[in-house]
Formats: sequence, structure tokens, C-alpha cells
Amino acid sequence: AAGAAAANIVPDIDYAANPDDLKLLWGIGPKIEQLLNSAGIYTFRQVAAGSVEEFRKILNESGNPRLAQIANEESWSQQAELARDGEWDALKELQAKLNWRSGGQIS
Repeated sequence: AAGAAAANIVPDIDYAANPDDLKLLWGIGPKIEQLLNSAGIYTFRQVAAGSVEEFRKILNESGNPRLAQIANEESWSQQAELARDGEWDALKELQAKLNWRSGGQIS
């Protein structure tokens, strides 16, 4: 178990049983989605609640420096909030403004 504190926040939800397609988020492809799943992250709700530091740790532990360079993890939580809430038009607008050259920042 993840501990009592975690159980109070998210009671008995099996995220793996009902995963979201994390590849809908800009910067997440099949390999990064697998890494996130391996770390127990399966849903937009979880990504929205995650931190850039957590995501970087997962990417760095992959042993693949290229993934860390292309991930644009700075934008994942903001994108995931929109996806979680079904704000698909707003998500597309945000994604159109993202620039991988500036680390996922809005250009």
C-alpha cells in the first residue's frame, strides 16, 4: 500500500485498470507513456497532479538521455488538466502554441 495519507487522497482507485491515452499530451510518445505507466502514472488526473521534478526523475532514470531532451515535461501538467476536464479545444489551442525548442514553453 502507498500509505494512509495516499489512501485518504485517492481511495481505492485502480488507475491501471482504466488508463488514459497519455500520448494525447504533447511531448509524450509510446516510450515515455511506458515509462510513466511503469512509475504508476496512467491517467490525466495523475499527470495533472504531478510535478516537473517527478517527471524529470522518471525520465532521467530511464537511462535514455534523448527522451529527457524531447519530453517537454514542463507542459504536461497544464495539458493534463485540460484533458482531464475534457477541454479538448483548449488543449489543441495550447498545443499549437507549445514550442519544443524552448522546452515546452509557450512561444
